[in-house]
Amino acid sequence: MTNPTLMSVNDVRKSFATLRGPLKAVDGVSFSINPGETLALVGESGSGKSTLAMILLGLIAADSGILAFDGSAATPIADRAHRRPDQGLGIVFQNPHSSLNPRMKVRSLVAEPLRASSNLSGNALADRVITLLEQVGLGRQHMERYPHELSGGQMQRVAIARALALEPKLLILDEPTAALDVSVRMQTLKLLKSLQEHHGTSYLYITHDLGTVDYIADRIIVMYLGRIVESGRVEDVFAAPKHPYTRALLDAVPTLDPRSRGVFVTLEGEIPSPVNRPSGCSFAPRCRWKTGRCDEIDPALVVANPGRGFACHHPLASVPDELDR
Repeated sequence: MTNPTLMSVNDVRKSFATLRGPLKAVDGVSFSINPGETLALVGESGSGKSTLAMILLGLIAADSGILAFDGSAATPIADRAHRRPDQGLGIVFQNPHSSLNPRMKVRSLVAEPLRASSNLSGNALADRVITLLEQVGLGRQHMERYPHELSGGQMQRVAIARALALEPKLLILDEPTAALDVSVRMQTLKLLKSLQEHHGTSYLYITHDLGTVDYIADRIIVMYLGRIVESGRVEDVFAAPKHPYTRALLDAVPTLDPRSRGVFVTLEGEIPSPVNRPSGCSFAPRCRWKTGRCDEIDPALVVANPGRGFACHHPLASVPDELDR
C-alpha cells in the first residue's frame, strides 16, 4: 500500500498589481509531496519559487487554488492567508543573518516557538532546547551566544533547530545553503538528510542550484515564469530532460567530465518580464529549438507517465539530430 499524500496543491495562482499591469508570479501550479520525501523546486530568480513558499505558509494570500495537508479536507488556499501556520509546517529561510533576531540569544531563538505552542518552561524547556541543538551538531555552549558570535553555518543550524522545535511534518527549505560558503554547504545538506532519516520529515527544497538537487531530492519540479515546465523523479529528469530550459539549467552545473565539453546548451537573454509575457511559449525567446508554433501557442503540461511531465511542443527526445548539434 502506498503512503497517503502529505500535501496536495492544486492550481495555485497569484498576481500582484503593478503600474504596468498584473504580474503573474504563480500561474496554475499543482503538485503533491509524500511523507518522508524531498521535492525540489528549482528555477531562476523570478520564477515564483519563494512566492509559492510564502503562499503555502499563509504569509501571502493566493488569488485561487486548493490545498490539502496531512489528511485534512481540501480547502481554498486563500483561506490560509494571515492565519497562524499549521504546526506541522515549518520553514528555514535563505539567509540566517536576516531570519535570526540579532538581539536574542540562541537559547531564546530556539525556545521561542516552544513557548508559543507548548506548555514547556524552566528546566524542561532548557532541556528541549539543548536536545534540538545537539540534533543539529551544536551544544550547550552555544545557548548563551548571540547570532553575531556564530559562523554562517552555525547560524543556519540554529535556524534548522528552531524550525524542528515543533516537529513539523513538512519543512520548507528556501535556498537554505545559498548564503553559506561552499565548504559549509555540503555539511548543511548532509545534516538535513540525516535529520530527515531520523525524523521522517518531508522537505520542499527550493533552490536555483541544481548541483545540490541530485544529492538531497527524490523528485523535482522546474518552474519558469510562475509555471511548471517539467517534473519527475530526479534521476529521470537529470538523465533525460525533456524541456530545453531544464537542459540549460543542468548544463550550467559545473562538471569535470571531459565528454560534456562542447555540448552545453546555454541560456541566452534574460527571463522575460512576468508583466509582459511573450505570446505563445514564455521560453520561446530564449530557446534554440523554437518554431513558429512556439511563438503562437502556449504549450500545456503533458503528463507522459505517472509523475513525469513537461510543457514543450518539441520535447528534446523528439528533436531531430541536426537541431541538437
